[in-house]
Amino acid sequence: MNKQKRKDIAEYIDRCNELLEDIESTMMDEQESLDNLPENLQDSEMASKMEEYIDSLECACDYLREVIDNLQDTL
Repeated sequence: MNKQKRKDIAEYIDRCNELLEDIESTMMDEQESLDNLPENLQDSEMASKMEEYIDSLECACDYLREVIDNLQDTL
């Protein structure tokens, strides 16, 4: 692999890391919102949906970490 391709991949890794941080931030915000729900809403459909969103974001983070690891293996 030539120098330019390694540079491109390093840029992809940086962009993926930025995206990962953004997703993690959104996930933490959603978790905080869920944690601060009033007691009467904690077992509601809304709370259930929020948990699903958090799980989906966590899954996306896991996949993105795997992408980052795979890209790093190419360098």
